[in-house]
Amino acid sequence: MPARKTPDGLPAPDEVRAKIKEGEAKLPSRDAPSILLITIDTLRKRNVHYFGHPKNTTPQIDALLEQSRVFDMQTAAPWTVPSLASILTGLPFSVHQAGVIRTPQKSVDSALRSDVVTLAEALQQSGYLTCAFVTNGHLLEERKLGFGRGFDYYYSFGDKHPAKAVAEELDKPRDWSRVRGIDALLGGSGERLLKLFQAFARKEHARGTFFWVHLFEPHNPFKQRNALLTAMGHTPPNAPNGALWLTYDARKVFRNGEGAPPQDLVDTTRIVYDGEVAQADLIVGGLHKHFASIAADGFTALAADHGEELFERGSVDHGHTLYQELIDSFFALHHSQLEPRREAGLARHVDVYPTLCSVAQADCPDPQKRAGAFGGIDLLTRTSVPIAVAENPELFEDRVSARRGNDKLILHLRSKRYELYDLSRDPDELYAIHDDARAAPLLRSLEALVAQRTEARAAEPPSRELEERLRALGYAR
Repeated sequence: MPARKTPDGLPAPDEVRAKIKEGEAKLPSRDAPSILLITIDTLRKRNVHYFGHPKNTTPQIDALLEQSRVFDMQTAAPWTVPSLASILTGLPFSVHQAGVIRTPQKSVDSALRSDVVTLAEALQQSGYLTCAFVTNGHLLEERKLGFGRGFDYYYSFGDKHPAKAVAEELDKPRDWSRVRGIDALLGGSGERLLKLFQAFARKEHARGTFFWVHLFEPHNPFKQRNALLTAMGHTPPNAPNGALWLTYDARKVFRNGEGAPPQDLVDTTRIVYDGEVAQADLIVGGLHKHFASIAADGFTALAADHGEELFERGSVDHGHTLYQELIDSFFALHHSQLEPRREAGLARHVDVYPTLCSVAQADCPDPQKRAGAFGGIDLLTRTSVPIAVAENPELFEDRVSARRGNDKLILHLRSKRYELYDLSRDPDELYAIHDDARAAPLLRSLEALVAQRTEARAAEPPSRELEERLRALGYAR
């Protein structure tokens, strides 16, 4: 069945219910636990109260984490497409190939390899009903990046901007000043997304259903939310409630080092970001509460795609470095029979896929057969902690990083320069260590990782669209 999505924009809840009737005949065919995977865009781990933030930004998330198996996690990349692709395939960017490839003329988003099996495809094949509700321009079905593969229902939407227009805009050559309004038009959809999920998910989905929900909040630009800021003890900035802070123009200027941000903008940005985190927290609480009400034996999984730099290095945004503010994250898995605790040892985005396959008791491809040690493992049965790698695939500068224990190395592929940090002594990565012997094992791992890019591209089969065209011309069967 082809993926289904909402029309341009999101209709009111009563309209949603009417539209959902078309799918009421399709119900789960597998008697297995239902799963809700929530991914949050641009959530900094350090701004979650559970992990030490001084303000009570996340009471709903904290309550969920207190009842969950919690893992400290490194993201696979510092921006959405390659990170979510790793979560949904168990593979690093070097293998799944979904991410930005920069050329001298333009930047384009490359799609998931056609021979990679996604989590939704594997669960669908095993009898699960698969449903997605996502808010991010990169995830729109019109973009054809592969995120809708395997979903019986795929609702991808922006806010008030027609989905097709957003997809066409994002597919044009990437001129950062030209697209500064796109993020604003896509944001603020969390409350509508929650209403859609509540209208769709019902008792018939108590077993054998996989839900994926992706929230755009707290992605930039940040909306000032005075009530939430006041509730956590912040003094709201002297601006109207609902004001948007830090447009694409400002992000571009500071990212490129063209100006030093004034301290009042730094302080304001960090305060307003906390309000966006609190808004995401409310949506997560509502999603989990509704899911628990219909699937008492279900699993709720929670992760972020990446973090955000908030002027730690005089810049703002994501996708441009591999420092901890962008790739330090967490993963939580909740089930009534799963003992709550915070696990030792670092987890990785790629580990989400085999872990959820395991709880679903589904037959999924083993990522390690495809990517070796860089492929995901089941976090609930692991006996070792593999090396954690992250990739910034040629967006602004091609970097890769590797971490084992507290040693973290960032390698600049073009210049072959590396930065080595001891996170136990230097968690903010301010003082690079010059120690070739200590760096050597991490460098060897990164060489093996990057080699998989060449192998993957050489083995890439024709795309499904190309196969259809060749078949129409009589060159393929």
